[in-house]
Amino acid sequence: MKRFPDELKKIQESLTDVARIGQQEVIRGVEVAKRQISRMQQLSRRKELFAELGRSFYEWHQDGLPETLRTVIGETELGEIITEIREIDEQLSQSDSTT
Repeated sequence: MKRFPDELKKIQESLTDVARIGQQEVIRGVEVAKRQISRMQQLSRRKELFAELGRSFYEWHQDGLPETLRTVIGETELGEIITEIREIDEQLSQSDSTT
């Protein structure tokens, strides 16, 4: 008779272990999803910045701005855009090395 309660206790412990492992896997999955969402947001912002950069270069070409591009970049928001693109590239490369 004593064997049945012992077996029941083992079954309950096994079910508890399975539930704990399942919960840990769900938590891990949520963390992975959060990182992937963040990465997609960064990639989306990067795409927007490149589009903005392209439009600005096109406008320069249409307006016939000075040939010294380095000076022009420094005098406009293109310098800021390029800097932000570089920062996002660095963040993306760091996230690639952690996954």
